[in-house]
Amino acid sequence: MKNTFWDWIWNVRDIEAPLKMKRSSLWLIEGDLFQLSNLGGFIVNIYEAMAAAQQHTFIVLTDHPERIIPVLYGKKGNFYLGGGDFLENIWHLTRVDNQEIANKRIPELLKLREISTGWPVLGVVVKPVLGPLDLTRYLPEPSQEIPFRINYLNWVICNGGSQPAIPEWVRSIRDQ
Repeated sequence: MKNTFWDWIWNVRDIEAPLKMKRSSLWLIEGDLFQLSNLGGFIVNIYEAMAAAQQHTFIVLTDHPERIIPVLYGKKGNFYLGGGDFLENIWHLTRVDNQEIANKRIPELLKLREISTGWPVLGVVVKPVLGPLDLTRYLPEPSQEIPFRINYLNWVICNGGSQPAIPEWVRSIRDQ
C-alpha cells in the first residue's frame, strides 16, 4: 500500500517483505508492535528483521512506550540489545491525544536516550487532538543550538484524526 509520506506500511506478519526490497524506503509498521498482547520474542524477531534490512528506515508507533526498554534491553542479562546499543534505522514514536497521556508516555519514550543517545528519532503523533497540549518541556528552546540526539523530541506530527480539532489547539502545537 503506497502513501504520500512513507513508502510502505509493513504488516509484520510478512516478516520477509522489507528484506525483499533493495531500494531504500521508509516503512511504517502497521499496528502497535508493543501492544500488551505481543510477546517480547515476537517483537525481538521484528527488530532482527529491521536490523537485517539496514537499507530501510522503520517507524515504530506505539501507545506503550513503557514496554520498549524492558523488551529491547531486558533485565539481568536477558536482553536483545546491550546497554548503549541501538539500531540506526529505527525511529520510535508514541501517540498522544491530551496532556495527561503526553505526560505519561513521552517521558517513557525519552528514557530510550538514557540507555543510548544513538536512537536517531524519538517523537510523538498527536492524534486526535482532544485538548490543549503543552509539549514545551519535551522540546528544546527554539534559539537553543543543540546536538540532534539529546533528551528531547525530534519529531511532532499533528493529525486531527476523525474528530474535529479546535484550530487554536493545533496552532499551539505548531507554534511550539
